[in-house]
Amino acid sequence: MTMGDLLLAYALVLVTMGAASTAAGAPGTRYLSAPLVALAVAIIAGVLWSFLGTALPRGVTRVTGGVLFFAALGFVVGRATRPRSPPINPRFGKTRGNDRECGGNADKVSQNSLLI
Repeated sequence: MTMGDLLLAYALVLVTMGAASTAAGAPGTRYLSAPLVALAVAIIAGVLWSFLGTALPRGVTRVTGGVLFFAALGFVVGRATRPRSPPINPRFGKTRGNDRECGGNADKVSQNSLLI
């Protein structure tokens, strides 16, 4: 593998990660760490592909499989790094992760709101 191949693999991972992050609605701060994450993903993908790629015949099939593998891994990582927001309790305007935040009766309130 030449240096051009490595740069192409890194660029492919970075572009697909950016596209997946944009599709997921990631905040702008996620794009600042994207080059470092893409470097790590490209290294991991290269190690994995060195084992998986030997199962494919040489030639166009192996190159196409490698491109698809790197792109798919970049896309999956880009989608997985989107922010996860907790559900909001519309009655209190707070998250329902902790009962103390909602006055200790978050479950009772949600059950009573269904009856109304």
